[in-house]
Amino acid sequence: MTQKQIRQLKQWDIEIKFFDRGCLVRVGCKSFAFKSVEEAMAELEAYTKDPIGVGKKYAPEEFLDAEKCLEQA
Repeated sequence: MTQKQIRQLKQWDIEIKFFDRGCLVRVGCKSFAFKSVEEAMAELEAYTKDPIGVGKKYAPEEFLDAEKCLEQA
């Protein structure tokens, strides 16, 4: 994992709430429901590799200038 990826991951807290069927994943102030834990874990793994790319997939309006902002921090 690169330092850039670590800086990006540190920007948003991740919280997981498990249910009988699926789970809810909260990243920063956004929550996302998944039908299965396996689906959520696959997306979390993808998120650790490319936080901005996966963030754009789920909340594009929140990640319009995310890379530029992180580079300035």
